[in-house]
Amino acid sequence: MPDPVATLSQVFEAQAQKYGARAFLKDKPGKVWTDHSFGEVSDAVGKLRAGLPSLGVRPGDRVAILSDNCPGWIVVDQAVLGLGAIVVPLYTTSGPEETAHVINDSGAKIIAANGPEMIKKILGLGSSIPGLAAIIA
Repeated sequence: MPDPVATLSQVFEAQAQKYGARAFLKDKPGKVWTDHSFGEVSDAVGKLRAGLPSLGVRPGDRVAILSDNCPGWIVVDQAVLGLGAIVVPLYTTSGPEETAHVINDSGAKIIAANGPEMIKKILGLGSSIPGLAAIIA
């Protein structure tokens, strides 16, 4: 019987160890589908997880994600969860007032934004999100 795991992050890492080079995710950034293996995604998760504490992320902190559905979303999600922090998903289609409300109400101090349009959206919120410490692009 396999050893039980306690968290989603541990389940992901166990599967990455088991499946390594096997395709985990696919995306189509242009006209060609690209595979992302368990190992590649796990490496990216580990690198981000190692850097988040230098931005002040600690267990229980909130990190918001403003991104379309893509492999980068999973990387941020797993890195944050692996630190014991909490993911706050933001809708890309929400207006500025709603986005600012969710960020402020959740207490998110870091936002991971995927792409120039999402970064522009966050920067446009300006002083309406006073607790923001950093944007991860």
